[in-house]
Amino acid sequence: MASQHLEIALQSARRALAALTAGDTGAFEELWREHEAACQGLTGLSADAPPADRQALDELIALDLRVASAITEVLDDTAGRMAALRRGGRTNAAYAASSRFA
Repeated sequence: MASQHLEIALQSARRALAALTAGDTGAFEELWREHEAACQGLTGLSADAPPADRQALDELIALDLRVASAITEVLDDTAGRMAALRRGGRTNAAYAASSRFA
């Protein structure tokens, strides 16, 4: 079993990822702050950590990468939606301008 600090960090990362994938951004923000605080407790890990700690660190890194990937997907989707709204706004403005002169 990994050290207590690692287990806490893993639990917080899992909960944050679950909130993010469920679309609960408010819960994600709070849980991510908890996760960051839990990770601060990992600064004292030694380079010769036991195998259970190294395995837990690998899992923690994988979870953090999944969170980063999920955030990137959300940002890409949001950027696409904003671009569509801008295009729609320009189309509406052009239509309104052309209909004034008709």
